[in-house]
Amino acid sequence: MGADKVRAIAFIMVRDGGPYVEHCLTHLVKQGLEVAVLDHDSTDATYAICENWLDKGVCCLQHVPYRGHFSLREQLLLKQDLIRRLNPGWAVHQDIDECLEPPVGFSSLYEWIEVAEKENFNALNFNEFVFIPHVAANEPFYNSRHYYFFSPWSPRLMRGWKCSAELSALETGGHVLKGDLRLFPDAGYLRHYLFLDQAHAYRKYGRRSFDASEVAQGWHRNRLDIPREALHFPEKSRLEYLPSLGSKAFNTHNPWKKHYWQMTK
Repeated sequence: MGADKVRAIAFIMVRDGGPYVEHCLTHLVKQGLEVAVLDHDSTDATYAICENWLDKGVCCLQHVPYRGHFSLREQLLLKQDLIRRLNPGWAVHQDIDECLEPPVGFSSLYEWIEVAEKENFNALNFNEFVFIPHVAANEPFYNSRHYYFFSPWSPRLMRGWKCSAELSALETGGHVLKGDLRLFPDAGYLRHYLFLDQAHAYRKYGRRSFDASEVAQGWHRNRLDIPREALHFPEKSRLEYLPSLGSKAFNTHNPWKKHYWQMTK
């Protein structure tokens, strides 16, 4: 990479990423980013898949022991340490079930970062669109076009930042950056594919364990003690619908303040 080129790395921590992994890595590399992966003691093929991507877009693959529960603070601290060691110009915080895209007018996340760098912005915000896999049995879940715009407040998901700006999202659980913030005026798109199918929804949130100190702090509240029936997917009629796969014609005029499983019918 030339001296005048910005180095941008997406940082992901994943445990048993299954069918998400290949799609996520492929997308980020096409977006012009390098990828650093923290493997959270996966029991499936996640680590092996990431190994196959080493020197093909994945610049770092690190094993992290699993302690029996999910800790967001641990994840953010580990990513913070890895950012210091790899020393990129820009960092992107992403989860394995997410797909980050730039605003309309940019060909890639990397181009967006380059423009932000030139125009003296130091942070990028994303709007979140949660996709519900109302697809045929033989269709991949990524083919879903039914979604809702999840926006309890805005700006909310500052997932990209210039590392030398010394911004931090640790105290806000990885959402809102604190510091001398110069936020790019347009938001990108975060396509969130929470579930592979209905059975996966029951498994994912029916048994997930969180760090007790974080729960006491008020984190993870929308993922705690979810009744099975609340996880039933909402009807298509309640959701927005994209005209085609890959379309960015999102409706942002009807934001949901809560996830569908938090709503009373």
